[in-house]
Amino acid sequence: MNKLSLTLIDNVYNVDESKELLISIVDHKIQFLNKKIFERFLKQNLGSQILQKRVGELKEERKKLTEIINEYQDSDAIFDIDCSISIVKKEFNKV
Repeated sequence: MNKLSLTLIDNVYNVDESKELLISIVDHKIQFLNKKIFERFLKQNLGSQILQKRVGELKEERKKLTEIINEYQDSDAIFDIDCSISIVKKEFNKV
């Protein structure tokens, strides 16, 4: 396998479902990164700055996402949400 593509989300959701789905995905990714940061801390392994930066970026995205969806909170709006994942095998070069 050199490349794999899959569809994670492909559906229409109301406001509450959209918010729950999207926020839970972002929150899960933040939790995953925080776990990796903690594991590196326990191993006294440096290099978690990139992960910490990404956590900050995701928190900002979560805030923007929440603000946008909340604009439609009292409406009957629906959202068509598509999320595809592309996985490409890379070679790891040891130094």
